[in-house]
Amino acid sequence: MPRPAPSAAALASVALAAAVLACVGPGSERARQEKLARELDGIRYEQPLDTVWTTVIRLLADRGYPLAGKDAELVGQSVNLYDRLTSKARETETAKDGTRTLETGWLAGIRYRAEARPDGRVAFTKIHEDLTEHRRDAASEPGVEMGLALAQRLAPDKAARIEAAAGSGDSGGRR
Repeated sequence: MPRPAPSAAALASVALAAAVLACVGPGSERARQEKLARELDGIRYEQPLDTVWTTVIRLLADRGYPLAGKDAELVGQSVNLYDRLTSKARETETAKDGTRTLETGWLAGIRYRAEARPDGRVAFTKIHEDLTEHRRDAASEPGVEMGLALAQRLAPDKAARIEAAAGSGDSGGRR
């Protein structure tokens, strides 16, 4: 026995619900990301730069991102010659002012650039892969989730405060 076709009212209700979710869901998550970025920008880690930077490297490795050179050696990642020649990963470089930067290789279409300054500030940039040209950078945004993960390791009290202030990004409770 064939099922009856849904009524116009039922279809309109489904369309309205989808439209509301499309508008509210991403918007609230975007607002959360912006709030996290502002709050994380205010963190100054009190630990020595060497400690902070080693934690940055270990965090990226723990998340599975390929590293290069001495950074890869530090966390026990093996890098073959092909990866060394073709990877976007760049090992730590230190600028004259003491700022340290590195870039990871690709993992599921994402890679990170990390920067730590002598004043205790750390910033992550999340870089998306161009879907039309493999291994090419397409767009970037603040890497707030990685920044929050670093704060959870180095300053758990500050991280909890920041996460609470930013909200969960959904209409319900906390994550």
